[in-house]
Amino acid sequence: MSVFIMRHGETDWNVDMRLQGCTDIPLNENGRSQIRQSAKTLSGFSVKIDAIWTSSLGRAQESARIVAQEIGYNQENIVIETEFREREFGEAEGLKVEEVHIRYPDGNYPGMETPSQAGNRAKKAFERCLELNPGKNILIVAHGGIIKNLLWALTGGTIRYRGNGILDNGGILRLEPKEGGYDIYQYVPAMAEFEKLADKDKA
Repeated sequence: MSVFIMRHGETDWNVDMRLQGCTDIPLNENGRSQIRQSAKTLSGFSVKIDAIWTSSLGRAQESARIVAQEIGYNQENIVIETEFREREFGEAEGLKVEEVHIRYPDGNYPGMETPSQAGNRAKKAFERCLELNPGKNILIVAHGGIIKNLLWALTGGTIRYRGNGILDNGGILRLEPKEGGYDIYQYVPAMAEFEKLADKDKA
């Protein structure tokens, strides 16, 4: 059993460096191209995807449909899971990152969902997904923020991302269950392979 987690493709707000949160911004053409490439990468792993679950937001749903089409998965069987939606950023949604830092230097945005709140609800959905798909290879399509929150919830806050601290658009993670948790791997296009993520307190 493997669980793959993919971040949706690029949107115009990603390009503008705006906080999207639960604002329903669609993919742009580059985002669709990214997901088609990610689907081809996924196909190259020689692993049959038995179940696809996706966030309820449009950019994730469209990404999931593109993947399904590319790998020959029946789109009607895609499960839409509201709890995989992006973390809610309240009044900061729609602002550029530099504006957010100026307006809310303490990181507290009115009406926001905390990282732990987001991670815990995503973890419950993740566990439900695994419970309903025992022994199957699963793909979950979600968002950069909620994926980060989910991994922290699953690992007790110890995981350290490769790169800039968040999964790129179209990026893929692989989670392999082990006793007491998961081994987590991040696909690195430049290496054309997965690299195991280290605990943040290790060199």
